[in-house]
Order: sequence, then C-alpha cells, then structure tokens
Amino acid sequence: MSLDSTVSVLMARPAVAALEERGIHADGVLRIAELSREALAAIENRLPHQSVRTLWEAAAEAARDPSFGVHV
Repeated sequence: MSLDSTVSVLMARPAVAALEERGIHADGVLRIAELSREALAAIENRLPHQSVRTLWEAAAEAARDPSFGVHV
C-alpha cells in the first residue's frame, strides 16, 4: 500500500464504538492515530490508511485485548 493510501471512515468507526461500549474513552486513541471525531462523522470521508491502522493498534492496547480486532 502506498504511503498516501486511504480507507473508508467505516474502517475506523467500529474500533471507536467498541472502546466506548467497553467504557473506554476513545479520545486518547484518536489522538495517537492523529484522527478526530469530526473526521469520523461524515460517511463519505476517507482516512489515511496508516492512521486507521494505528487507531486499531492503539485501541487494542487501550482495551488490553491483543485480539481486539477479532473480538470487534
């Protein structure tokens, strides 16, 4: 994948929702991934692939669940 590739916002939303369902505030994870709630708001938005990857990795760490992605 190229450095400037993007993915749908729909690739990030489940991670944030799963954190919040577990009672974990997602703001810190979003900061680590250099994303904002505004970036996640519009369904037509595209996000940098690397940021979404970082989001999922940081979410797994925040949830203390190495299989976070599988569980979500």
